[in-house]
Amino acid sequence: AARTHLRKGDIHFIRNNWSEARVEYRQAQDLCTALHNLRCVSEAANNVGLSALNVSDVEEALSELEIASDGWKRLHMQSGEAVTRSNLGLLYWQTSEWQQALREYQRASELRQGQSPLSYARVLNNLGLVYLSMVEFGRAGLYFTKALSFARLDKASRRDTGRFRLNLGRTHMLEGRLGTALLDEQQALVDLNSAQDMTGVADVQNNLGQIYLRMNRPAEALNSLGLALRLYKDLGNQRGLASTLHYQGVVATKTGDIAQARSLLEEALEIRSERRLQDEAADTLYRLALVEMDAGEFKQAARHVAGAIDLAES
Repeated sequence: AARTHLRKGDIHFIRNNWSEARVEYRQAQDLCTALHNLRCVSEAANNVGLSALNVSDVEEALSELEIASDGWKRLHMQSGEAVTRSNLGLLYWQTSEWQQALREYQRASELRQGQSPLSYARVLNNLGLVYLSMVEFGRAGLYFTKALSFARLDKASRRDTGRFRLNLGRTHMLEGRLGTALLDEQQALVDLNSAQDMTGVADVQNNLGQIYLRMNRPAEALNSLGLALRLYKDLGNQRGLASTLHYQGVVATKTGDIAQARSLLEEALEIRSERRLQDEAADTLYRLALVEMDAGEFKQAARHVAGAIDLAES
């Protein structure tokens, strides 16, 4: 019965129905616990944790992933521990705890030595994401490029290839190489659509919106961001939703719609604050400060700047 719930959870997870997946994985975990089956408990806890993380429930994700990690260690199962370490790295990356994320991913890399090239490529990609967040673009780009070199060019690997290229494109965007970034993201979109990875497609559309914004093409930026917004809402992806609202607010600022910019940024800030996304919340506060400056609300702008500094230093 526990294995049946795990399989049902996997079906929901593949379809991006993370809340439903979490329910099935929890039921499996309860049954595994009653049976004193540590391997089953560890697998279910890992899956509950990852599902929770995908709906931005950081507290439950951390608790469940730590249960899984402890279980794998007691079982001396390196493959299971590597998966959970990677998921913990993802959690710490999302909460902007870079050094902890690097530690988890590096441990996962050590555990994955001798495993499949694609598994190793995924760890390289994850390390690249951390360095990207740390604004070490050159180092991040090297990791993404290396990850692409390990990925096979077959249909089964298309999702991973698309994700790696998506991240390389974002790196190129942040380096100011907008033409190259645009080509990267367009190719990633083909791969991820083919793989029916709608979370990846949403991320590509979000990146495309930001690229068009930097190219001063607001109509195209809003079109891509609108597509991303609808996908993130359907997926229940609060972090992605907040990101899209933030950049829609930036576009509104650039086009002079102060009221719309304020409304969008405040909505993004609420989500980011609730989800403990401190660095991202600080970025939104800085943007709100610029909006209030444009509106002549200098005291409010100063309060936003102070709040952003507090978040950045906490």
